[in-house]
Amino acid sequence: MSSEASPRPPAPRLLVIGAEPGDRRALDFCLGLPPPWPVTLLTPLPGEDAGAFPAAPAGGLREWRRGVEPPGVTAAALLAEAGVEGPAPLLGLALAASRNVALRRDLLRLAGEADIVLHFSAWSAEACRGHGRPEVYLPAGFLFGAALEGLRGHDLGGACELLWALESDLAQRAALTLSPGSPEARAFRLLYGLAALEKGGPGALAERLPALAGAGARRPEILPVTLALNDYPLHDPRNGGAVRSQGLLAGFDRDVVALTLGARPAVVALGPRVIEVVLPRAPAQRRLARDLHRLADAPLDDLVAAAHAAENPALAALLAGLGPRLDAVVFEHPYMAPLLAGLRRDAGPVPVVHHAHNVEVALKAELLAGHPLAAPALAFARRLESALVAEADLVLCCSEADADHFRAGGRADRVLVVPHEAIMPEDAPQSAPPGAGAPLRVGFLASAHPPNQEAARFIAEDLAPAFPEAVFEIAGSVCATLPAARPANLLAHGVLPPDRLRAAMAGWSVALNPVESGGGSSVKLAEYLLLGLPSLSVHPGTDEGI
Repeated sequence: MSSEASPRPPAPRLLVIGAEPGDRRALDFCLGLPPPWPVTLLTPLPGEDAGAFPAAPAGGLREWRRGVEPPGVTAAALLAEAGVEGPAPLLGLALAASRNVALRRDLLRLAGEADIVLHFSAWSAEACRGHGRPEVYLPAGFLFGAALEGLRGHDLGGACELLWALESDLAQRAALTLSPGSPEARAFRLLYGLAALEKGGPGALAERLPALAGAGARRPEILPVTLALNDYPLHDPRNGGAVRSQGLLAGFDRDVVALTLGARPAVVALGPRVIEVVLPRAPAQRRLARDLHRLADAPLDDLVAAAHAAENPALAALLAGLGPRLDAVVFEHPYMAPLLAGLRRDAGPVPVVHHAHNVEVALKAELLAGHPLAAPALAFARRLESALVAEADLVLCCSEADADHFRAGGRADRVLVVPHEAIMPEDAPQSAPPGAGAPLRVGFLASAHPPNQEAARFIAEDLAPAFPEAVFEIAGSVCATLPAARPANLLAHGVLPPDRLRAAMAGWSVALNPVESGGGSSVKLAEYLLLGLPSLSVHPGTDEGI
């Protein structure tokens, strides 16, 4: 046998597609490759004429500076006019690439001459698909998450849907995707279903490229995910229902993506395996909600969300993209139920769970008493709830009373009670009795839910003046509804971070739950008991389910 080393395989031919202006990662990567690697670098020049300008080669590097002219008004100008801080150059490139036949022809020709195609941004994902070469994605960050926050709910011709489509498609077809970096990596991986993200920067990639070139075009493993749907954000600690939803979803111990609607779009981590994508409410939904609030101040936002959910373009785009990956769908409340028919089409016969926080029809009847639209609102709520319960494979309730209501409709074996204490955090500090001579500290924790507002006013206007020797403390978003003139012995904490809230509650001597209406089961009462607080409740605040 010859002792000579086997010849090294030839360096693969690379097509490197640069990112938006100002991002030098692609050029630095190319210049750092060992010679004589044959590399073609395509550098986009937004706003220039759509011609290609070959630059002088440097070693094995050949650079094409490609003019990319977005059609009509540039996306950067559109964003600036709307006062939006977002990935404006990238959006302009994406718009241009999606509509530019000549650019697509050039990209496919250059890809056909290469062994591997490297994308330093997602703008080229659509224009460069279908060439059959292995691809590598090297994102500078989590593009879709940044776009959601930057666009701040502006539609701008479907910008969010376009950027979602580009990034998700590229991440799920690339043979190798590098991590965008912490803390974005978790949300990136969960949202796009990637089993793993390659760590390390572009400098660590060169040694892997020869093997990748010989493997041919191959897609990564895409993992299943559980989808949760709600009409308001779940990361808000001011809302007892959101706290319960977080505990339930975290308890599944599986990858979960929660799609919700809110005024501040964002991607938020709710736990190690749970992320929330807060999407903007559709313009028509925002207008109707505003008009109804002018008519009468009553809780109709959830019904408005139900009426417009199926027409929300950003929501429709994400549901269509996530559909093939779904292993279950959880409806938090029934107000996103109009999406079920589309989900059946995109995801097939996946199990459906209805997390019933209340008997919504009974709760709405209490809250809308005397409202001019009470009759049609109740009829709509009844249709939503009945249809979802009929379709659900499992109905999860907060209390036995709610469970009995749903069992009476038939198929009682599908209805389960999940009490609050089963899904609340277990590391709460225990309350301590007041020291000698210290005043009695009486607490109330609540969101701005209408029954809670009545209870808070009762404490401020009746209880606190009647017991001046005690200190009454109210925490939560209900504080914003209290009158400006308050007794001297009433302390309104407002909304506190979770650790400060638990510390404040641990100092209470007794906790109150003077809520005289509403349904479901009280999250605040479960928190009181977890802290070991003596609690006083009134009917129906007293909950037989705890």
